[in-house]
Amino acid sequence: MKHLLIVGAGISGLSFAHYLLEKRPDYQITFLEKTGRVGGWLQTCKEGGLSYEKGPRFFAKHKSPHLLSLIKTVGLEKELLYADTSASKRWIYENKKLLPLPSSFWSFCTSPLTRGALLPLAREYFQGYLPAYFQKKPPDFEETVDAFLFRRFRSKKLIQLTAAMAKGIYASDIQKLSTRLSFPALVDLEKKHGSLVKGMLRQPKKDTRLFTLKGGMGTLTHALQQALQKTGRVSWHFGEELLQIEGKHAITTSQRYLTDHMVFALPLSSIQQLFPKSPWTKLNTHSLHIVHCAWDSSILPHKGFGYLTGGKEDTPILGAVFDSCMYGEKKGEKLSIFLGGEQAPEVATLPQKDLERLALHSLQEHLGIAEPPTQIAFSLGKNAGVSFRVGHDQQVEKGLKSLPNHISLLGNYLQGVSVDHCIQRALQEVDHLVKKPLRR
Repeated sequence: MKHLLIVGAGISGLSFAHYLLEKRPDYQITFLEKTGRVGGWLQTCKEGGLSYEKGPRFFAKHKSPHLLSLIKTVGLEKELLYADTSASKRWIYENKKLLPLPSSFWSFCTSPLTRGALLPLAREYFQGYLPAYFQKKPPDFEETVDAFLFRRFRSKKLIQLTAAMAKGIYASDIQKLSTRLSFPALVDLEKKHGSLVKGMLRQPKKDTRLFTLKGGMGTLTHALQQALQKTGRVSWHFGEELLQIEGKHAITTSQRYLTDHMVFALPLSSIQQLFPKSPWTKLNTHSLHIVHCAWDSSILPHKGFGYLTGGKEDTPILGAVFDSCMYGEKKGEKLSIFLGGEQAPEVATLPQKDLERLALHSLQEHLGIAEPPTQIAFSLGKNAGVSFRVGHDQQVEKGLKSLPNHISLLGNYLQGVSVDHCIQRALQEVDHLVKKPLRR
């Protein structure tokens, strides 16, 4: 019987254990988790009468095949809850105004966010029909998102709009983000069609609806825990923090574990502490905090998904999600305000009272909401974010090569920040592990 140790009981570690026991039910798995629960950032919290998601809370259907498959596997398919139709409405806060994202050809032509961008788009579109000799060819070196967009469009409007979008996805600066790693679909469109616009117009229609689970995303991690428990092949050790590795021994705050194989499903900041003076320390992290606010009455001036702050805005506020609008909640309203990111490192160490002050100020300045919330909660993510800068994957490759054969890594810093990427990585590592024999 082979023994495997998984450090970290978040979605990466849980999905890895689930898929491994599907393929190799003879394995014995031990989980080490320094907190008192499973789930990691995928957690549904309740404080008083306020229920909120600590981390990811909604997912695009066309970008979540592995997540949807896992939800179906654990029997939660009937718990899927799709976002209200108003979720298609989104805004950008720019130049002291909340501006709606264009949703039609006319609004695209007239919106301050995109006015004047039609000509660069048309010019880029016709590039795809030029003979290959005359087409703009990508450079041999890796491009930042900023450089890529400037080369394709030469439009400040489109670059600024993308900068706001990158804030919402990566909480990072497009002048540092790698296009190939952060927006690989754009690179593929250019290679295949010679034009991003031409390629997008030829894309088949996708189901872009957003979804969550009725009881919150924490129901998925708890369902996985219960399913693993039923196998009789998994043991759990909560309140155990990994301090050191000595060969195939894992040393925690209370004891030493000997195992055939170790799987570290930990955030990048923890990996950097475990492997000092390694390529992992050259990767970039940033902090991302969330202030959750609730009101007993309707206070939102708009109904929709939420808003992002523009690329030119000098503010630690990344934006806000209108949680209560997303899923049609009838009683009161809930918002999640996001602060920090790569461009606001000063937010990392702020106390909760200062985070609250910044969040409430943004509600008044950006949305005109002066009424104080009836309930407030915090999700603090110190060094939780990852920046996929130019050269990131080269450092990842070096880091993986530096590891002994009995160690595998999972997490959002390896091949994508989304939950779907984490599950996909777990599945890939299971396939890799079952193909090679484990030796003591």
